[in-house]
Amino acid sequence: MEKLWNYIENNEKSANKLIKKLGVSPIVANLLTNRGIVDPEEAEKFLKCDLKDLHDSNLLKGMVKGIKRVKNAIESKEKILIFGDFDVDGVTSTTILTKVIRILNGDVSYYFPNRLTEGYGLNKKAIDKAKEDGIDLIITVDCGITANDQVDYANENGIDVIIIDHHEQIGEIPKAISVIDPKQKGCKYPYKKLAAVGVVFKFIQALIKEFDSDFNVFSLLDFVCLGTVADMVPLDGENRIIVKNGLRELTHTKNLGLKALIEVSDLNDKEINSGHISFRLGPRINSSGRLESADKVMQLFDTESIQEAKDIAEKLNKQNIERQYIQQETFDQAVKKIEKEIDLEKDNCIILSEKGWHRGVIGIVASKIIEKYYRPTILITIDKKGMGHGSGRSIPNFHLLNAMNSSKKWMENYGGHSQAAGLDIKEENIEGLRKEINDYSKDKLTKQDLIPHLNIDARLNLDQINFKLIEEVHQLFPYGMGNPRPTFSTNNLRLMDEPKILKEKHLKLYVEDSTAEDIEAIGFGMSSFKEDVIKNNGNINIAYFPEINEWNGDVSLQLGLKDIQFG
Repeated sequence: MEKLWNYIENNEKSANKLIKKLGVSPIVANLLTNRGIVDPEEAEKFLKCDLKDLHDSNLLKGMVKGIKRVKNAIESKEKILIFGDFDVDGVTSTTILTKVIRILNGDVSYYFPNRLTEGYGLNKKAIDKAKEDGIDLIITVDCGITANDQVDYANENGIDVIIIDHHEQIGEIPKAISVIDPKQKGCKYPYKKLAAVGVVFKFIQALIKEFDSDFNVFSLLDFVCLGTVADMVPLDGENRIIVKNGLRELTHTKNLGLKALIEVSDLNDKEINSGHISFRLGPRINSSGRLESADKVMQLFDTESIQEAKDIAEKLNKQNIERQYIQQETFDQAVKKIEKEIDLEKDNCIILSEKGWHRGVIGIVASKIIEKYYRPTILITIDKKGMGHGSGRSIPNFHLLNAMNSSKKWMENYGGHSQAAGLDIKEENIEGLRKEINDYSKDKLTKQDLIPHLNIDARLNLDQINFKLIEEVHQLFPYGMGNPRPTFSTNNLRLMDEPKILKEKHLKLYVEDSTAEDIEAIGFGMSSFKEDVIKNNGNINIAYFPEINEWNGDVSLQLGLKDIQFG
């Protein structure tokens, strides 16, 4: 899909201020200001990522009350149940909270709903099971902020509930003992973008302090980092501090399950980065909760047997391959339906439904549909009772949860945030939802919004690309949502050799300009550009990130292609 290149205008005044105050290079100063970081104190914190800059956990609304209730439960030997979501964020949240309550000698167990039979979030079936098991306190993690009816039901059955979540509040807050969510109304916590595992980490910090324990909470950062990156929250502020420090913990993790997962993901002896989490570790963890139950992942993270860890990790790997097959099949079916049923000139949003689609993959497929068509997308699978279960993803300029709020009369249940949401809907109401959300989008989206933009940090000549530049740029690592990998462009390039296609889908070029020659450029999944590259030789413009390529002991410069234009 053609992209619009947006050249970010450098803020010279602010950049010069950063150069003077912090002693950073001009390129680093410009990269910081391009990301809206203009205050020297903020810039210093951004670059240092010091754990001392994390905010006081007690600033979170509901924290003091929640800690008091959990402390009482632990000391009174009450039965505590951690109710977690089945994705990476939910599983890592459940893992660390269960571990710490055990360390504090609490009587704790965990529960993940089955995606296929129970769906997302706290439900009455789980509460009935909790009552059967004599549970006194349920702590929800990565869910609960919209579970008003379910919390009422738990209260009626004599079970207290604490909610630890990071999703948007819709309507009234549930009548739980404590609700801890930085996005709830009235919460003055300075940073609102934590993943659920980040909020749980803050809870653990406060809990350890309350018990005056010598447990090192920062030893949990491997899991906190894992859940934060996988949930695609912005990597700025506290999230950046968590992830930069957590990646070091993850690379050298002592957890046997994580070690086995790293091995089966072909990441042994590598410095793990956010891309490795997003494309290797995260999908293998998610595969269990998507196709079956997240219990298997908890067993992996909980085991003290090397052999059991290897066996479970291998099962997750096989399950991930199965998930990829189901995902591709669903994507192909969805594309056929779009071509047949949807007029993209008329509809800004893609809303599709089908009987039999797997509930565990429709969210990922919605993301893939956006990559292809660049439209907010909701995919709905309809069960045998005529109830639809949907998962939606959005584009930057369209707040999906607000769109759902405008059309809530059509849905039985819904929740999420600006870029991702889930819903339950009767089959007969799907068409009404489709029409109303598309009507809503007409006032919110322009034609420009429906074209993907690629932000370019600076234009460079090839002779400006060297190891020093890469070292300077790397100061902004780790990259992710809210802190994209710095992207540069160079125009009017010529080919040094015939373009090559690698593994039938990747493009490899050797290019030169008037300042330098023979630089390698690799475009993953960009084989379709080959003929146009040959035809426009001499007028090739590329957008890329510079990187170091290590192969068989040789170290060289390489350009990671993000897009190619001609003219």
